[in-house]
Amino acid sequence: ASPVAPVSDPAATASAIAELESCAQHFTDLGAVWDATRARALLRTRQPAKKGRPPGRPSHSDQLSPREAEVAQLVSSGLTNREIAATLHLSPRTVEQHIAGAMRKTGALSRRDLAHRL
Repeated sequence: ASPVAPVSDPAATASAIAELESCAQHFTDLGAVWDATRARALLRTRQPAKKGRPPGRPSHSDQLSPREAEVAQLVSSGLTNREIAATLHLSPRTVEQHIAGAMRKTGALSRRDLAHRL
Protein backbone atom coordinates (compact mmCIF):
# COMPACT_ATOMS: atom_id res chain seq x y z
CA ALA A 1 0.00 0.00 0.00
CA SER A 2 1.15 3.51 -0.77
CA PRO A 3 2.05 5.77 2.21
CA VAL A 4 0.42 8.77 0.50
CA ALA A 5 -3.26 8.82 -0.45
CA PRO A 6 -4.03 9.97 -4.00
CA VAL A 7 -5.16 13.59 -4.30
CA SER A 8 -8.07 14.34 -6.63
CA ASP A 9 -7.51 18.14 -6.78
CA PRO A 10 -5.05 18.95 -9.62
CA ALA A 11 -3.82 22.12 -7.88
CA ALA A 12 -3.17 20.23 -4.66
CA THR A 13 -1.40 17.48 -6.61
CA ALA A 14 0.85 20.00 -8.34
CA SER A 15 1.62 21.66 -5.02
CA ALA A 16 2.43 18.32 -3.39
CA ILE A 17 4.72 17.34 -6.29
CA ALA A 18 6.53 20.69 -6.09
CA GLU A 19 6.99 20.23 -2.33
CA LEU A 20 8.29 16.71 -2.81
CA GLU A 21 10.75 17.91 -5.48
CA SER A 22 11.93 20.60 -3.07
CA CYS A 23 12.40 18.02 -0.30
CA ALA A 24 14.36 15.74 -2.61
CA GLN A 25 16.66 18.63 -3.54
CA HIS A 26 17.15 19.62 0.13
CA PHE A 27 17.96 16.01 1.04
CA THR A 28 20.51 15.93 -1.79
CA ASP A 29 22.06 19.23 -0.68
CA LEU A 30 22.35 17.90 2.88
CA GLY A 31 23.99 14.69 1.67
CA ALA A 32 21.04 12.54 2.78
CA VAL A 33 21.29 10.29 -0.26
CA TRP A 34 18.98 7.56 1.04
CA ASP A 35 16.20 10.05 1.89
CA ALA A 36 16.64 11.86 -1.45
CA THR A 37 16.33 8.53 -3.26
CA ARG A 38 13.11 7.69 -1.38
CA ALA A 39 11.65 11.11 -2.20
CA ARG A 40 12.51 10.74 -5.89
CA ALA A 41 11.03 7.23 -5.95
CA LEU A 42 7.81 8.60 -4.49
CA LEU A 43 7.88 11.40 -7.08
CA ARG A 44 8.11 8.87 -9.91
CA THR A 45 4.91 7.20 -8.67
CA ARG A 46 3.04 10.51 -8.52
CA GLN A 47 3.90 12.21 -11.78
CA PRO A 48 4.03 11.01 -15.37
CA ALA A 49 7.40 10.38 -16.94
CA LYS A 50 8.80 13.28 -18.91
CA LYS A 51 8.45 12.82 -22.64
CA GLY A 52 11.82 12.27 -24.19
CA ARG A 53 13.33 10.54 -27.12
CA PRO A 54 12.07 6.98 -27.40
CA PRO A 55 14.58 4.32 -26.42
CA GLY A 56 16.81 2.74 -29.03
CA ARG A 57 18.38 4.13 -32.13
CA PRO A 58 16.92 7.18 -33.83
CA SER A 59 14.66 6.35 -36.74
CA HIS A 60 15.55 7.63 -40.19
CA SER A 61 12.19 6.36 -41.53
CA ASP A 62 12.18 7.01 -45.29
CA GLN A 63 15.53 8.81 -45.39
CA LEU A 64 18.86 7.06 -45.68
CA SER A 65 20.79 6.79 -42.43
CA PRO A 66 24.28 8.31 -42.54
CA ARG A 67 25.81 4.82 -42.81
CA GLU A 68 23.38 3.73 -45.55
CA ALA A 69 24.23 6.87 -47.52
CA GLU A 70 27.95 6.19 -47.09
CA VAL A 71 27.60 2.57 -48.23
CA ALA A 72 25.35 3.59 -51.15
CA GLN A 73 27.96 6.12 -52.26
CA LEU A 74 30.61 3.40 -52.27
CA VAL A 75 28.25 1.10 -54.19
CA SER A 76 27.81 3.82 -56.81
CA SER A 77 31.60 4.07 -57.16
CA GLY A 78 31.63 0.40 -58.23
CA LEU A 79 33.02 -1.32 -55.12
CA THR A 80 31.93 -4.86 -54.19
CA ASN A 81 30.39 -5.69 -50.80
CA ARG A 82 33.70 -7.16 -49.63
CA GLU A 83 35.62 -4.04 -50.70
CA ILE A 84 33.10 -1.78 -48.96
CA ALA A 85 33.32 -3.96 -45.84
CA ALA A 86 37.10 -3.69 -45.80
CA THR A 87 36.99 0.07 -46.40
CA LEU A 88 34.49 0.74 -43.59
CA HIS A 89 35.71 -2.01 -41.24
CA LEU A 90 32.34 -3.78 -41.36
CA SER A 91 31.33 -7.34 -42.09
CA PRO A 92 30.13 -8.09 -45.63
CA ARG A 93 26.76 -9.10 -44.14
CA THR A 94 26.38 -5.67 -42.49
CA VAL A 95 27.21 -4.00 -45.79
CA GLU A 96 24.58 -6.18 -47.45
CA GLN A 97 22.01 -5.03 -44.89
CA HIS A 98 22.87 -1.35 -45.44
CA ILE A 99 22.56 -1.78 -49.22
CA ALA A 100 19.21 -3.55 -48.84
CA GLY A 101 17.95 -0.73 -46.61
CA ALA A 102 19.16 1.93 -49.04
CA MET A 103 17.56 0.14 -51.98
CA ARG A 104 14.25 -0.25 -50.12
CA LYS A 105 14.18 3.42 -49.07
CA THR A 106 15.09 4.77 -52.51
CA GLY A 107 12.97 2.26 -54.44
CA ALA A 108 16.03 1.05 -56.35
CA LEU A 109 15.76 -2.33 -58.06
CA SER A 110 19.50 -2.95 -58.52
CA ARG A 111 22.89 -1.64 -57.41
CA ARG A 112 23.16 0.32 -60.66
CA ASP A 113 19.68 1.77 -60.09
CA LEU A 114 20.74 2.74 -56.56
CA ALA A 115 23.67 4.70 -57.97
CA HIS A 116 21.31 6.61 -60.30
CA ARG A 117 18.90 7.46 -57.49
CA LEU A 118 21.50 9.09 -55.21
